[in-house]
Amino acid sequence: INHDVTNAIGLTYKYEQNITTNIEFGTALYSTYAINNQNEATQFTFLDTNNKGYSTLGELYINYSIDTTSVKIGRQALDTPHLDTDDIAMVSNSFEAISIVDKSFKDTTITLASVNKWSGVDSPEVSKFTNIQNNKPLNMIGIEYEGFNDIALSVWEYDLEDTNYHYV
Repeated sequence: INHDVTNAIGLTYKYEQNITTNIEFGTALYSTYAINNQNEATQFTFLDTNNKGYSTLGELYINYSIDTTSVKIGRQALDTPHLDTDDIAMVSNSFEAISIVDKSFKDTTITLASVNKWSGVDSPEVSKFTNIQNNKPLNMIGIEYEGFNDIALSVWEYDLEDTNYHYV
């Protein structure tokens, strides 16, 4: 019996540092390396499009927080219903974006983001940042409410190229 086998090891090294009370710096290196690659097909969950290991600076950001609102600028992890880290693979998705998260209202989170590029398992080239949609940012807004027992409500709007996508 001939079995194609790919074994790999993945690494995420993340560093965060508070610069002041309100400003945080963060960076993360994502890596994957083949240990035993006997499969000639591309293993998108383990390796790059050339079936090789790679490293990428997946996160590099400044986060400014005041009271219940934060603004993050740079490469970052985002987790929304249709734009997320999708961390089932060796290297998660990450995004070049500006995001604002506000929790001023009880049990409510409001998220706004403008995303320019992405990298990771779902992107066209997993090992480098590429445009998310033809040189136009993907803009989104989401409102999540968790004030009920055992249920959370959320509404999301994504401004995708040539369409608006709604998620409830």
